[in-house]
Amino acid sequence: MPHLEKDQILLSRFSLIEMIGEGGMGQVWLVEDLELEIQIAIKILNPQLTSDPNRIDLLKNECRNTRLLVHPNIVRVFDFHRSDALAFISMEYINGRDLRFHRSEFGPISTVNMIELIRPVINALGYAHEQGLVHRDVKAGNILLDAQKTPRLTVFGIAGVFKSGHHALEITSGGSLFCMSPQQLKGRPPHPSDDIYALGILLYELFTGYPPFYPDITREIILRETPAPVNQRLKQLAIDTHIPDPMEDLIASMLSKTPADRPVSMEAIENRFDRMFS
Repeated sequence: MPHLEKDQILLSRFSLIEMIGEGGMGQVWLVEDLELEIQIAIKILNPQLTSDPNRIDLLKNECRNTRLLVHPNIVRVFDFHRSDALAFISMEYINGRDLRFHRSEFGPISTVNMIELIRPVINALGYAHEQGLVHRDVKAGNILLDAQKTPRLTVFGIAGVFKSGHHALEITSGGSLFCMSPQQLKGRPPHPSDDIYALGILLYELFTGYPPFYPDITREIILRETPAPVNQRLKQLAIDTHIPDPMEDLIASMLSKTPADRPVSMEAIENRFDRMFS
């Protein structure tokens, strides 16, 4: 990654203010859009991941599709940009921390609070699925909480570009391997059931503090093993809480190895939430 610093200007338009995130795909910066005189975020992609012209074409297509998503719980994507040595994506800036930080800061979340927090995310994913788009990287680090504690899904569909082909595990082993469905690991085309599986991983992690199989998360284990039930895992970790059996059963069904055994849609998951407290 080329050296970047505060006040550096990209494409004569974007003035770097501060780096607000960094991961395997690159860096996220808060910038001033000098043309529109507003603050936005840009995701500057690791040049090693954008050296393939075919991948760039895929990324442009994902950005083209994602910018059409207009939902209160999805971070807006504005455009794809290229400079001499960089490729980056401009998007809405959300002044807040991600859900991973929220869980580490506040600890276990009650079932009622969990449903209140995650239901908007489920609705956003259902909306995207209706538009024919799959997120492919649903995890706590990709859900931002704004100043009103409203969850906002980010990097919609973008991570999936970097999970294509035979380098998928190499690229994601340090990041999102833990939330990839068995079908993603096998290189199957993206499907809403992948997001349902990842959402199950997210719920499991938010309740227990860890994704299934942690710390021994490997491709082989994901494909072969069945995660311990949430309440059993809570007991193993000496966490003094117990989630309702219907919630535990729902998470187990979302983590089924076979897509046909998972809930059929995000709407079906919302309906099961409703039945828990009806």
